[in-house]
Formats: sequence, structure tokens, C-alpha cells
Amino acid sequence: MPGPRAVVGVSLAALAAGTFATIGIGALAPELQDEFGFSRGEIGVLIALLSVGSAVASRRAGTLTDSVGPVKVIAVSLVVFGAAILVAAAAPLAVLFMVAVFVAGLAYGGINPPTNVIVAGRMEGRLGFFMSVKQTGVPVGGFLAGVVLPPIAIWTSWRFAFTFAAMTAL
Repeated sequence: MPGPRAVVGVSLAALAAGTFATIGIGALAPELQDEFGFSRGEIGVLIALLSVGSAVASRRAGTLTDSVGPVKVIAVSLVVFGAAILVAAAAPLAVLFMVAVFVAGLAYGGINPPTNVIVAGRMEGRLGFFMSVKQTGVPVGGFLAGVVLPPIAIWTSWRFAFTFAAMTAL
């Protein structure tokens, strides 16, 4: 049975990997505007699509976590998420990019409920502390997206940066 550090570490890493690519949309917005001709408002719509997908999937992810277990839900969510980000990275058309972002949002919604269950099931007595440590995966992923993805896009391309983000989830 994994110890507290492993449980919290894996949960934090899962959240960070998902957030890395989701925040990457905003971090790479100038490149997306150049590539697809997105307006500032349409960049906002991308974030809304991601968020709506996540909200829609979160409830179902909780139910799935109860029925098939948290590890399977996390694994499937990260694989689907990574695949959706890969599709976004290869998208030749704005509409395909937007669909891929929505699907990524659905998968992102599947990450948090099972990570909560894993931490809650192993951290009796210090649940608040360990849950807060796990949740730092979100700002860590956001920080890394802002620091890592723009330079990758500058040195290579936004598509490679998205591929890199997808690979962290996979």
C-alpha cells in the first residue's frame, strides 16, 4: 500500500499535468490567434469550452470513481485528456481545435474527484492538510504552463508545445 507521500504526490502530479495543458491555452493564446485567427473573445470561448466540459464530467467522474475505483478513473481521464490535447496540437481547423479542447475539458473533469477519494481514503486525521497539498497541483500546473510552454512555442512551435503538454498527461 503506498504511503502518504506517494498518494499525495501522484494526486498532485495528476492535477498538475491536467492544469499544465489547460492553462497552456491561455499561455499560448497569441500563437492560437495567429494560427486560427481567434479573436480575444474566442480565446475566452476556448476557456469556457474547457470549463463547461470539466463541469459536466465532474459529477459523472464521481459516480465512476465509486463504481470502478479512483485509479482507473484517473488513468483513463489522463489518457483521454492527453489524446484530446494531441488532437488539438494537430488540428488543421479552428473548429476541430475547439472540439478537442471541449473533449479535453471532459477528461480534465475526471481528474479531481478520484484524487480526492484517494487522498481522503489514506489520510485520516490530517485530511485537510493533505488535501490542500494535493490541490497545489492546480497552481503548480498553471505556473509551469506559463513558464515552460511559451518558450517551447518560441523555440519550436505552439503545436510542439501542446504536444509536450499532452505527453506530460500521458
